[in-house]
Amino acid sequence: MSAKKGHLTELANKSAEINVQIEVDELLAEVMNVIKNIDFADKFKVIRDIIDKVIVSERSGAEVWAHLPLPVTITEKLGYEPQRRDTYFAVPTFDFYFRINIPKKRKDREIVERNYLGRILKTKVPELHDPIT
Repeated sequence: MSAKKGHLTELANKSAEINVQIEVDELLAEVMNVIKNIDFADKFKVIRDIIDKVIVSERSGAEVWAHLPLPVTITEKLGYEPQRRDTYFAVPTFDFYFRINIPKKRKDREIVERNYLGRILKTKVPELHDPIT
């Protein structure tokens, strides 16, 4: 049992000594490489893990709310500690959202005929320009 404790303390000391300096450009290049080589199922899992909600509205576009879990080493350097023992709150996250403007429709339909209940019976595609006469 004491051999295991000694081995654990030795591993803890080694991990505390490791300090890796990574440039932002190197990190971005590695992230792009991983994204290119990951298969679709894993991409889908990552998306489901980081996206919290998506709000789509016709006028303002789509808002995507997401979070990225932060490594413990970063949070320790910043001085953050978990506030609760819950697993959801134990891992600190970087919360963010972004907005996507939805493009306008490529073609609109003109309503030509409705029935007595107001249902659309017939539509047509409007002409893009007036023909030259």
